Amino acid sequence: EKKDLSTGDCSDLAQLVLSSGTAEFPAVAELLVPRTGIGPSGGSSLAVALGGKNRTLLRLDLERVGLGNAGGSAVGDALVSDRTLRELNVGLNDLKASTGPGNGAAARSLGAVLAANGTLRVLRAARCGLGPAGGRAVAEGLAGNAGLVHLDLEGNDVMDAGGVALGRALSENSVLERLNLRWNRMGCGDGGGVAALAASLRTNVALRRLDVGTNELYCGGAAAFGRALGVNASLREIVLERNEIGAAGAAALGEMLRSNGTLEVLDLSGNPEVGDGG
Repeated sequence: EKKDLSTGDCSDLAQLVLSSGTAEFPAVAELLVPRTGIGPSGGSSLAVALGGKNRTLLRLDLERVGLGNAGGSAVGDALVSDRTLRELNVGLNDLKASTGPGNGAAARSLGAVLAANGTLRVLRAARCGLGPAGGRAVAEGLAGNAGLVHLDLEGNDVMDAGGVALGRALSENSVLERLNLRWNRMGCGDGGGVAALAASLRTNVALRRLDVGTNELYCGGAAAFGRALGVNASLREIVLERNEIGAAGAAALGEMLRSNGTLEVLDLSGNPEVGDGG
């Protein structure tokens, strides 16, 4: 059964999960509570029910519910031991610590979930304010993860440092198929993040779709991806939209297409400066 509480009372979420599948309540497979404002306390209450007690819930949508650092970390900590949930959406929740700069326990808990949980298949964490430290935390968990196939980190400003960590993770990960990293400013810095991410495609054999749109890649970044994709035989789609890659970058990608026989979609939209070299 699916429970959509996006317009209802979310005060008894924990009891709903705990009672799911009992004689009194039918099994709840999907719990959708987006944009309800349950806040940190609601997230923490729900986490109590999830921690090792969930037997029926497969999909949980907590998009833009105001989890904050406390609620986000509580949900993450609970899911470390969960072996039932398959899809989690915590997008549009500010998971940074409420005091001071940087990231708190919520970002680290997401990494811990990926490190320990092999049953979660989809994690959507778009626009959560993870930043470079949060990007590194998620990457550390992703490296050895054996279950996740779809990861959405759009709009988290992981920047150069996060890009380096994610590139290393992709070099080790062998199951992730879809990765959304658009709007993460990975081109800000010395270029190490873009280079690491591109280099990972030389050895990664699982990834099928990669979105790095709007990341300030410029010509150098496009060329790095071109060189890596020249030897990659698994990626089917790459999005390089709005990256100011220029004619030189487009030419490098064009050269890649001469040797790559598996890529089906190369999205260069929003790069108006791509000239005849594209």
